[in-house]
Amino acid sequence: MKSIYLFLLPCIWLTTAFSQEANSTLIKVNGKATYEDTKPTFKAIISISKNLNAYYPDEITDLSKIEEHYKSQLKEKGISWTMFTKKPYEFGYESFNYGKEGIIYEFNTTSIEKMRTFLKVKANGVDNLKAVAILNITKKVTEDLYVQALEDAYTKASLMAVALGKKIDKVVEVTEATINTGTVENYIYYDRPVGEYISTIQVVYTVK
Repeated sequence: MKSIYLFLLPCIWLTTAFSQEANSTLIKVNGKATYEDTKPTFKAIISISKNLNAYYPDEITDLSKIEEHYKSQLKEKGISWTMFTKKPYEFGYESFNYGKEGIIYEFNTTSIEKMRTFLKVKANGVDNLKAVAILNITKKVTEDLYVQALEDAYTKASLMAVALGKKIDKVVEVTEATINTGTVENYIYYDRPVGEYISTIQVVYTVK
């Protein structure tokens, strides 16, 4: 009979411990961190095509002339055609399945002024498909972002714990959300810094 009691006691303790953990209050928060690359490079993807919704002057009657017209407009603004790469990847305009002729070009520059000037150039038959800043997120930057995000998460969780009349106890789960290392493409928007990189992690805490 004693041996049975000795076996049951650890089981009862383990069950109680797991039950207490399962019933404890958890606080789940997102920690945010920001980094700004002060020297990003820039990339844009454009298509040149003749579609039914565009108006063309009488002298522009085929794709090559549409392209030449666009080149002349770029030249007037000081943008060299050597900054463009034709169909930079495996597929081009045919991937749109429009059933019409077209060409894909990629524009690259390290100058924010050149990128701004490029975006201002408009021409019939030319569509800006994508405009991004390319950021370089080094391993050291990634480490700093993790630290910053964890600190932000702890601050938020601590405030929530105080509101509950408790204190933060320990971390039980951390989930990476948007922190990357290497090359990151940032879409260019009018309402945020072009080199800004925002990253988040999710952290779960127990309280006591």
